[in-house]
Amino acid sequence: MFIRVTAAVMAAMLLCSCSADRSAPEEDELRSLSKLRAEGSALSDEVKALELKNIRLSGDFEISIPQQLGEYEVEVISDFNDCRQAIYDSLLPEGAYSDEKVTFNETYVPVGPTFYDPETDIRIDMGENGFFSYSRGIGDSGFIYDYDSETGQRYEHTSCYVKEAPPAAVKGYETVADLTKRLSQAAGKDISLTPFRSEIFEGQGFIRTDLRAEYRGVPISCILNARNGDTGTDTGLSGFMSGFAYTDTEGGLMLFVNELVLKDKSTLREYDSIISPAEALKRLSEKLSSYVELEAVGMELVYLCEGTPETAAGSTVRLRPYWAVWFEVENSDTEKFGLVSPDGSEVLMINNM
Repeated sequence: MFIRVTAAVMAAMLLCSCSADRSAPEEDELRSLSKLRAEGSALSDEVKALELKNIRLSGDFEISIPQQLGEYEVEVISDFNDCRQAIYDSLLPEGAYSDEKVTFNETYVPVGPTFYDPETDIRIDMGENGFFSYSRGIGDSGFIYDYDSETGQRYEHTSCYVKEAPPAAVKGYETVADLTKRLSQAAGKDISLTPFRSEIFEGQGFIRTDLRAEYRGVPISCILNARNGDTGTDTGLSGFMSGFAYTDTEGGLMLFVNELVLKDKSTLREYDSIISPAEALKRLSEKLSSYVELEAVGMELVYLCEGTPETAAGSTVRLRPYWAVWFEVENSDTEKFGLVSPDGSEVLMINNM
């Protein structure tokens, strides 16, 4: 069996908590989604005006409120390979395609065709679950190694979130956005990916960007580590990497990967009203020790998965929304953030190391 390029680096990541609680919010602590959207920048002003004993706020805290929010069951598609000719027609240069350049190996996971043209050095891999890999200029392997094969150590790099990204990374985001749009249109599928953070490998001349899928305008959490440094308690929640891209220092695309495509299945709960971002921060602060001092660098609504999501075609994934508060960390290989449920009844502090 051959596992396609990213299956080895894409395990779903479990979250672990160091505190949790359930208490119903007062009626006046809830605001309708439409009211929150109407408040616009006032939401950020309300957050930045907070004085919390254990959380220091930095950054602009631009906060987006979706048109709708809920708990949903979604399904991993199983018909993506049917779109292959439309995708080839859209993404390949004129005259590059021929049937002889396509192979189909039933032992690949996920099952799907591979196209490779040695003249343009373009390779496209696809899978029935929405897996899509596009590479250009890196050979028939269709993969980039960002670590030393002898030592297993990753090459020296620096990490940054999107708002801190250098111009070369921003150009890469634009390149990826253009390809994603063309892929979505050609396939007739809702494929929406947004950059989350980047790793700049200056010595190697490329930038890696982790991408998050969006569902109904809300990002699905992209989590890189599974271990908790404090309690080891399992919350039963997880996230997954929706995709990634490698671009060169001029913003040119080297490798783009989309892991899967989701489609609607059923609505489990809809939220007409939720707590405000300021209220979520206050509830998180109340759960933290007064001796802790954390620096919050951003906040947003995200979806997390119940349990460990299966990515095989036809699998069902349950999505639950949370306010996520991202904290500054000294080590780029660790993650520290808080989660507060939309109704304020659940508060979790996550420390992935």
